[in-house]
Amino acid sequence: MQPESTEERLAELEEKWLKGTITVSEAEEYASWYNAHQGDPLYLPEAFAGSREEHRKRMLRNINAAKDKGF
Repeated sequence: MQPESTEERLAELEEKWLKGTITVSEAEEYASWYNAHQGDPLYLPEAFAGSREEHRKRMLRNINAAKDKGF
């Protein structure tokens, strides 16, 4: 079995975060990567958020959901 690429691992963690199924250790792993790449350019596919406002609302929903779960 081949180890998964960094990109595949991040996609897995992002999906878990969005679904609210990420574990505490996975959230720490994702936060560590995120914090290490703050200066990198950000690309958001249109399928993810068609507008800045849609993206803002989606992020707010996810933050509130995570807060409610104790993350």
